Amino acid sequence: MLKIAHLSDIHLRCKYSGTYMDEIIRQRTMPTDYFITALKEISNADYDLIVLTGDLVHEGSAQDYAYLKELLDTYACGKPVLPALGNHDFKKSFYEGFCQRTSDKPVYYVKYIHDYRFIVLDTSIEGEGDGYISDEQEKWLFRQLASPYKKGTVLLGHHPFKSEQSWFQTKLPENFIEKLQKTDVIAYLCGHAHFQESRKLGTFIQLTSEAFNYGVETRKQEVVYTETKGYCTCWLKEDGDIVSHMHVLTPYNPVFYTL
Repeated sequence: MLKIAHLSDIHLRCKYSGTYMDEIIRQRTMPTDYFITALKEISNADYDLIVLTGDLVHEGSAQDYAYLKELLDTYACGKPVLPALGNHDFKKSFYEGFCQRTSDKPVYYVKYIHDYRFIVLDTSIEGEGDGYISDEQEKWLFRQLASPYKKGTVLLGHHPFKSEQSWFQTKLPENFIEKLQKTDVIAYLCGHAHFQESRKLGTFIQLTSEAFNYGVETRKQEVVYTETKGYCTCWLKEDGDIVSHMHVLTPYNPVFYTL
């Protein structure tokens, strides 16, 4: 069995002052402290890897990404970490601070771990809330999926392909999900919605993680921000079963802001 720690929407910053995240840091515990708490929990358990499905930092600099990497190096105990970028991430800053090299290209790549193939997608458009997969990225993806791999493929990305949240959408290439259903993809792990959700998409399951920094709910015509903070774990079992569990780091649902 493969055990995955699934964290999303961390929105980390070295300093939060001067951003719209000021409202969040008025809570009793800093977001960074919650992140460290979760990494300690994960490092003390027998997880095989950590996946970060976007909005790693909040519109930050290379220094913020370097700080994220420092925390992971300190508290993740050497576990593999697979990051994906979200709409609040800046590609150039990510490459410089996290990867220590210069680039501004979309971040998508493949990793092979414990007989599974992990394909990380870049669904983000800087400064835009909606998701997008370009024709170029789609062609690259299906070249990777042309042949099945051992125990199957897990996709990682920021934006859900489909969601019950009404405040965003993801623009996918024509027949994209139908094409995925003809491959060995078994799961798509994502974030962005700030709301935990599991959804069957034909032959594979989409697992949207609870957000790490704050929760979001759509109630009638309101978009409600809550103090809910959490992450998910995902077990890929030998019999093909997939189990997801949410770990809540704060009491569920205290509302602190309404649009």
